[in-house]
Amino acid sequence: TILTESSYEYDSMGVANAAIDELEKAMSGSFPGVMYGIQSMDDATDGAHNSDLMIIAAKPAMGKTALLLNMMINAMNSGENVGFISAEMPVGQIGMRIACTNGNVEASRARKGELDDNDFGKFSNALQVLHRVNFQVYEKSAANINEVERMAKKWKHKNEIKALYVDYIQRIRGSNEKAPKWEQIAEVVMRLKD
Repeated sequence: TILTESSYEYDSMGVANAAIDELEKAMSGSFPGVMYGIQSMDDATDGAHNSDLMIIAAKPAMGKTALLLNMMINAMNSGENVGFISAEMPVGQIGMRIACTNGNVEASRARKGELDDNDFGKFSNALQVLHRVNFQVYEKSAANINEVERMAKKWKHKNEIKALYVDYIQRIRGSNEKAPKWEQIAEVVMRLKD
C-alpha cells in the first residue's frame, strides 16, 4: 500500500511508488507543466507544476510585472487556461499589454493612442488569443487573501485554470488586517502555496 495511517503519511514503499508514478507521467507526456516561456527555465523545470509557487522579487521598476505578464501570455498562447489576480493594474491595461505583446506593437504608442492602421490591425489580431482560452481576471486594489483564494478555487473548478498569476503580493491583505504587514504577507504566501 502507498498510504499508512493517514492520507498525508507515506512509508518507504509509498515514496518509491509515488516516484515511479511521477516518472511514468513524465515519460508518457501526460504531466506537462505550464511553460514560463523562458527557455533556460523551461529546460530546467519543464514548466510550473501543480505544487509550484514562484515569487518574482526585485526593486521597483525592474520589470517584475512585465515578466509575470510575459509568462502568463506564453501560457495563454500555448492554450492554457489561466487566472490573473491584479491588485494594482486595471483590466484595460492588462488587455492592452496582452495585445501589445502578442501583436508586437509598441506599448507606449498604444497608451498614447498613436497607432497607425497597420499597428491597429496587429493589436486587434493579437487579442484573438483571448477567444481561444479561458482567461479570468480579478481586479481589485488591496484584495483580501480570502477573496483571492475563493476566486482561485472557483476558476479551478469552473474554468479549469492550470496557473494563477498574482500581481502583487504586498497589496494582498491577510485575513487579519490588524496584524503587522510582514505577518499578512507570510499568510498570503502560505495560502497561495496551499
